[in-house]
Amino acid sequence: MYLDVVAPLTVFLFCLFFKRIGLVKSDLILLLFLFSQLFFNGIANILQYNQINNHWVYHCNCFFTQLLFTYYFYTLIISDRLIQKIVVITFCGFLVFFFVNLIFIQSYTSFNSYSYSIGAFLLCMYTYYGFQNLMNYKSGDTIFELKLFWSLSGILIYFGSSLLIFLSYNYLSIVSYDNVGTLWRIHNIFFAIGCIFFFKSINSKIWIQK
Repeated sequence: MYLDVVAPLTVFLFCLFFKRIGLVKSDLILLLFLFSQLFFNGIANILQYNQINNHWVYHCNCFFTQLLFTYYFYTLIISDRLIQKIVVITFCGFLVFFFVNLIFIQSYTSFNSYSYSIGAFLLCMYTYYGFQNLMNYKSGDTIFELKLFWSLSGILIYFGSSLLIFLSYNYLSIVSYDNVGTLWRIHNIFFAIGCIFFFKSINSKIWIQK
């Protein structure tokens, strides 16, 4: 069962056909993420089915996902100038590590678990800052009506839960191939849950202007 393809495809189609109100920038970024996962995971599954090394696809996916969500936090959520500078610096640091890891440690023929782990950790830190801002939001609206709540929750559930999976993937791929398969199926479950939360965010009506 290709849950990593079925989940983003289903949510993407539901958003296109059942979106109740107009799209805002947050919605467009989340839809772009869903479409990118459908694209990258689709290619990865096709290559795997034909017994062709697909790890280079995950390198591309990791790079694009980090770029997209860093842009998401920088432009839509983080307003403090100092924190914005920190985000830029940490993203530049991620890029340096990404290419060093690609060239010298985990090449395009192996899964880039280290880059995924660092990227997921950074996004979890940005999400923590976003939740802090959300707690300071004063309005008559309930938190469950806010796009920001659902998007941040989806990011935290997926990347937070997957962090340990990314960290342990390289070790398990050496000692037990079967355990790696089980681990990735668990990853896909968290990914599917994150997609559901993104769907809820896109269909919520209220966006907090930073």
